[in-house]
Amino acid sequence: MSSINFDNVYLLLIAIPLIALFAVPFALAIRKENRNGHNIASMVMHVALSVLIAFAAAGTKITTVLSETEVYVVADVSYSAERNLDTIDSYIQGIELPKNSKIGLVCFGKDYELVSGLGNRRNVRSVRQSTVDDSETNIIPALEYAGTLFHEDAIKRIVLITDGRQTGETDSYALRREVNSLQQRGIRVDAIYLDDNITPAVKEVQLSGAEFTRVAYLGREEEARVTVESSFDTRAVLALYRDGTPVQRRPVALSQGRNIVSFDLYTEEEGLYRYEVRLEETEGDESDRNNRFAFSQEVSSELRVLVVTGSWADCTAAVGLYGASCTIDVYESDLTVSQTVKNRFESTVDGSRVHIYHSATSIASPAEVPSSIEDLCAYDELVIADMDITNIKNYTAFIANVDTAVSQFGKSLLTFGNLGISSGDAEELSQLEDMLPVRFGNSSGDPCLYTLVVDTSRSMAQLSHFIVEKQVARRLTEMLTPDDYLCIVSFYGEADLIMRPKSAADHNEILEAIDNLDVTQGTLIGNGMRAAYREIEALGSQFSDKQVMLITDGLNVAGGIAGESEEEILAQVASSYGADIVTSVFDVGRQGDGSDGTPFDSVSAAAKQLLTGIAREGHGNYYYSGNAENLDDVLFGEMADDFSESVISGTPTTVNVERFTDEALEGMDPNAIPEITGYAVASAKASANTVLTLNHVKRSGGVSVKPLYAYWGYGNGRVATFTSTLSSEWLPAWQEDGIAERFFGNVLDTAVPSEKSDHPYVLNVLREDNVTRLELTPAVIRPGARIGVTVTAPNGETMQDSFLFNASYYSYELNTATPGNYTFAIDYSYNGLEYPSSVYVDISYAAEYDAFAAFEVSVLYQAIDGGEVSLDGALELVNDEREIGTYTISLRLPLLILSVLLFVADIIVRKLKWEDIKSFFGIKDREEKKR
Repeated sequence: MSSINFDNVYLLLIAIPLIALFAVPFALAIRKENRNGHNIASMVMHVALSVLIAFAAAGTKITTVLSETEVYVVADVSYSAERNLDTIDSYIQGIELPKNSKIGLVCFGKDYELVSGLGNRRNVRSVRQSTVDDSETNIIPALEYAGTLFHEDAIKRIVLITDGRQTGETDSYALRREVNSLQQRGIRVDAIYLDDNITPAVKEVQLSGAEFTRVAYLGREEEARVTVESSFDTRAVLALYRDGTPVQRRPVALSQGRNIVSFDLYTEEEGLYRYEVRLEETEGDESDRNNRFAFSQEVSSELRVLVVTGSWADCTAAVGLYGASCTIDVYESDLTVSQTVKNRFESTVDGSRVHIYHSATSIASPAEVPSSIEDLCAYDELVIADMDITNIKNYTAFIANVDTAVSQFGKSLLTFGNLGISSGDAEELSQLEDMLPVRFGNSSGDPCLYTLVVDTSRSMAQLSHFIVEKQVARRLTEMLTPDDYLCIVSFYGEADLIMRPKSAADHNEILEAIDNLDVTQGTLIGNGMRAAYREIEALGSQFSDKQVMLITDGLNVAGGIAGESEEEILAQVASSYGADIVTSVFDVGRQGDGSDGTPFDSVSAAAKQLLTGIAREGHGNYYYSGNAENLDDVLFGEMADDFSESVISGTPTTVNVERFTDEALEGMDPNAIPEITGYAVASAKASANTVLTLNHVKRSGGVSVKPLYAYWGYGNGRVATFTSTLSSEWLPAWQEDGIAERFFGNVLDTAVPSEKSDHPYVLNVLREDNVTRLELTPAVIRPGARIGVTVTAPNGETMQDSFLFNASYYSYELNTATPGNYTFAIDYSYNGLEYPSSVYVDISYAAEYDAFAAFEVSVLYQAIDGGEVSLDGALELVNDEREIGTYTISLRLPLLILSVLLFVADIIVRKLKWEDIKSFFGIKDREEKKR
């Protein structure tokens, strides 16, 4: 193919003045009567001469393209493009081809074919004549095939027409690598984006998915939430089939967009159930290839509950409440009950459901509380009842793994009564404290003031009483929360204010003040008490709770009673209680006070009478530690509970209902809940759901509302706390009308995890187009762990493989293009133990038939590196000049020669007559010779 071009096209304009130069004189000189053939011929030759000179001056050239351009259109005719086949034909006809081009057509879906070989555009067949399988979109194989069709010496071009979405391709850069490979072979690739996103003009209804529990609990209510997508408003009938049998049929009105239709699922018997939802009797749906959706649900055995308790009474109560409704393993550590009593109770329970293990360090070969994450994941719910957590072996690991089981694996934690958590243990047990929906201890939110009145008289230097006194002061300091304040007053013959009220957060400064105390002469309790009360009363109403702790032996250095008259001291204490100041006493003891069998003299008796009287009039508590052996028992037991008001018992307390519609109260009369007579004092956290509360009467006389039952979500799981124990004296009253069974049954029932799982790993199933991906994340990455998988395909064939490790999880991928059910049997093994599980993946229809899949042009922009992407079908193919082979002929010299010849001819025409011309060529002589 040839073309004419010029060195300077503007020089063609010189023809205009040249023509004028010749034409005007001719018109003026030659009159009408003189116009003859000679003159007219001369005029024509002058005009022609002007044109020839102009073309010669412009540098006229003729360029012939020797290289041939071969263009193959690779067109997407898969199901997703089915609505746009006519558009594809129009795009092909609209491509602007380079000169000397031929065009061919390759169509692709799941496979590919050459529909039209290279030739004229008019001979390209319609894409509708393609016979490829349209069930998938495989772009890369079609491009590879098109790349083999070119002749070696041709300029090679491919135009890809597609929506850009390749079925089953998880590598987003695979298409780009293929395009780059073609370009390295000299084949340029351009693209036309085909917008296959569904529009309201297309009437399409599709079953897109279902939300359901993969492994459900026996007897639990379950449902499947089926997603139905529609491009228009219509009506339809949906039917649910279980194991091939129709079980539900539901007419629905569908609106444009996404619709959710729910179906109840069967959980009354254990087993694996295959479900299929079918879209029937749709009005206007143009395709039925995506009108079925299948899924499988496994119904597993009943709940498994782990109970850890330090109380035998709580053990029997838990078995009574839960033993008939679940499988329950109880680990108890109550040494106050004989093994005979325990054995007698165990003989009365169902051994197939209830297993009781006795865990205590004093029992030979005791059973240890399950604490590894693998052990804990075997249970659905974890119950801790009236148990000091620090008594569990490796309790820090136990707490950490309970946290993991709840937050990551969706288990539930229920706590009852006191767990041994106090403000002093906050750092050590902070992880457990953070899990709970309540904060144990008398933490009402208002600052509390605690005042230590310490005896620094000479008598305290005897029998190590002063050392004990400091230990008590330090322990009380450790019990405080950062919101509390502490004041220290010492007394001897005088009284000194050692430390004004200071925040307990200044822990080190307080301890330093205690360590710096020293003994001196005199013992006047009254002075110390008055100094403390004055300091407290001067603060007014700044603190809602005000408590005084007197630490003394009650004696002076001479062995007599400390202080003024007993009546004056007790009157002062009673008066201060009227000002809402509670006074307690810690009696560090005296030699020979009767506690260890020694004689109890009158002085010791009088001293003890004074100190117990102070605690009585101050409405506080009296603590006694006559020797170092039982000091820890008092400090960490009785006093720890009382000083922080963490455990209250005795007085019946009315239960308040805060959430009348909560699931825990289902089937109950909220106004008929009996009183509670014992509870661990706590405060509800801000985001907790507090269902039941009670009115807590403080020693100072005030009343505050405290939680009895509260819960909240914790990560993927749930944590609930009942602040009283299961075995308190109120339980029989709750059991009379069946309230205990209903309430605690509801508590257990509502805490059931959303999905049954007894293996120590999280398993996610991801599906994209034709690829199913399993991601297994263990609770702990165990060196030496093995994860194998056995896959059963829809045709019954099986294959074995292994998961691949990816730094923090394991993964396995499988092409699941063929519709049907795939079973993945997973074998996770570690340290000789196996934790198997199964996953059932149902492929309802080929991924290509997802009519509502999203198509984005960004895929083509990313893939077509160096080529052009057209959004509207308009595409001009321009070759690189360096690729084109051409032959160019310059016409300047021929045009000049022709001009000279024309000029000579003009002279001849104008100067010679016809006879002269004939004579010149000898024509006359030949004619005369013939005569």
